[in-house]
Amino acid sequence: MFRQIGVIPDHQNYQRIVWREHPSAPLKPYQLGTVTYGTACAPYLAVRVLEQRAYDHKEQYPTASKILLEDFYVDDLLTGSNNENELIAIRKELLELMSHAKMYNSLSEFDELVHRASSWQRLVHTVGYVLRFIQRLKEPRKRVESTILSFEEIKAAQIVCLRNAHACFGDDRRLIQKDQPLRNRSQLFKLTPCIGQDGLLRVGGRLRPSQLPEEVKHPILLPKAPHITKLILEHEHWVNLHPGTSALFVIVRQRYWIIGARNLIRKVTHNCIRCFRQRHHTTHQLMSDLPSIRITQSLPFVNSGCDYAGPITLKDRKGRNAKKSKGCICLFVCLVTSALHLELVTDLSTETFLAALRRFMSLKCNNSWHLHSIRIESRRHWQMKALNGSSFHRKHLTGEETQISAVVNSRPLYYTPDTDVTYLSPAHLLIGRSFTTIPEGDMSHIQENRLDYWQEVQALYQGFWKRWHQEYLTTLQHRPKWGTPQPNVELGSVVLIKDSNTPPAAWPLARVMSTHTGTDGRVRAVKLKTASGEATRAITKIAVLPNSETMFQGGPGC
Repeated sequence: MFRQIGVIPDHQNYQRIVWREHPSAPLKPYQLGTVTYGTACAPYLAVRVLEQRAYDHKEQYPTASKILLEDFYVDDLLTGSNNENELIAIRKELLELMSHAKMYNSLSEFDELVHRASSWQRLVHTVGYVLRFIQRLKEPRKRVESTILSFEEIKAAQIVCLRNAHACFGDDRRLIQKDQPLRNRSQLFKLTPCIGQDGLLRVGGRLRPSQLPEEVKHPILLPKAPHITKLILEHEHWVNLHPGTSALFVIVRQRYWIIGARNLIRKVTHNCIRCFRQRHHTTHQLMSDLPSIRITQSLPFVNSGCDYAGPITLKDRKGRNAKKSKGCICLFVCLVTSALHLELVTDLSTETFLAALRRFMSLKCNNSWHLHSIRIESRRHWQMKALNGSSFHRKHLTGEETQISAVVNSRPLYYTPDTDVTYLSPAHLLIGRSFTTIPEGDMSHIQENRLDYWQEVQALYQGFWKRWHQEYLTTLQHRPKWGTPQPNVELGSVVLIKDSNTPPAAWPLARVMSTHTGTDGRVRAVKLKTASGEATRAITKIAVLPNSETMFQGGPGC
């Protein structure tokens, strides 16, 4: 009863609580808008509201008002009458008076039970035990052989729950009982509904002469709004091993005809955490602008990126029975020219990487140099394809690396027509020509006054950079993916951390502690709190779980 009495907004601030659906969900503050059970003033407020309703409607409902003032004890009514007709009239008058006060009838308590139930199975069992208790009050001498509900008791509890869901079909049900046609605007008009032997509204339809089971020919009608419909869909989704939207639609249609079923089913499957894990869709954001170090002319390898490719198989010597070990290729890529340099490493230790880094710097870099950790998918894939899973002696692999670098660095920086033979490659910005072209012959026998060689080389080199500005940079304008802005990842969000070495169902949970935004204010990296510590990940490596208020864990007792 207390939950049916509203509290004015100014006083709701004194009824603040925090709540979360499960231990890993964030705490959320709430204001209670109704009288709270357990507070000292709750009984007084409940009785005082009833008295005020009686005074306000005394002239319109004299009998009901008198009963409210004299025969109520908090929320219990103790009254009677000399005959049945008079008692029915009293009940009707009380219900009308209370409806004017916007207080619910006895169905409100059942509705509250439905909304508190976390699953269809739990709701049915709760109602089943309530019905058993009522039956024992009527027949106290009847013994109950088992504490477990029987099939008949569960069936009766399901019917009670489904009848409650049919409350919104009240007008249609009354017309059917009077054998009158439904209104044209009724959402059941095209389904020719009927009332089954169990008292439930069912589809009449056109399949009566078919050989289908009666339950399939005349499925139970369900509206889309009540919470019971959602519980039933979640239950069917779980017992049928998490089917997709179309499969679950067909399964549910065998027993229930739900108004607007497909949208509801799509929402249920979307909010199922187990299904969410299997979809393993990670988060993304509008692709950011390119950093200035990638679009500003500079010497090759001044700004470089680093990544690994592999593993590859190494042999310690030639011939048969050679001892084999695993190694990797360390890739260094110039962020401006996209030129590639490869170094062989025998393991992923810090010492081995630093040795490869020193070799790279001694060959390619000047004193002003910056290294960035990046993912070089296309070049890494191209190199592994070239190696083709073969085993190499370390000396021979060094030659392979040189050839692969030469070929990759000689590929065009951007798309060129089939007829264009003067393409621009990273090699042109490194040495002035493609690595795969044959060098020109010796021109030392030509007189010096006939060839200003240095000026010619410088003009050629500057021409390559001019083409880099005019032809290559403009190809970087478009965003090849992530073209739509997305809502930023929020603090406190529960996420899954993507791990390529484990299946999606085993991805660890984490909570967002802080966010890192770009110059455009969009979050593209987050700091996470995990069970084992803290970690920082790009948002493309996490999957944000659905809102904790709507998530469906996918189990019977949730």
